[in-house]
Amino acid sequence: MPIGRRLALLATRDTHNRNVVAQGPTLSKVKIRDNKLVIHFEHARGLQTADGLTPTAFWLADESKQWHRADARIVNETVELTAPGLTTPRYVRYAFAGKPKVNLINVVGLPAYPFRTDRFDP
Repeated sequence: MPIGRRLALLATRDTHNRNVVAQGPTLSKVKIRDNKLVIHFEHARGLQTADGLTPTAFWLADESKQWHRADARIVNETVELTAPGLTTPRYVRYAFAGKPKVNLINVVGLPAYPFRTDRFDP
């Protein structure tokens, strides 16, 4: 059912040239603000979580390359990330594990795509 719904949205957008949201949120850019990272997305209208809880599956690292589970909060169409004990976050990973428990979706209920901003080994 979810796959059929996604295909129907894509067909509506691409074949019928209708202006509908047909993708989940995708990483657009990351901004560093004080001790937090602000994640900007495309296709993020109505950004929310599927379960009403805080967003999950975000991890932060600094130049030490040590990963810390991030505390996340949605602010409009962005997600702000911090991690206790991490004062200069530089890198973020989202849903970067086998079968991650994720809950970040957009207004039509499509999930955010996994991403990473680092290039070092896991």
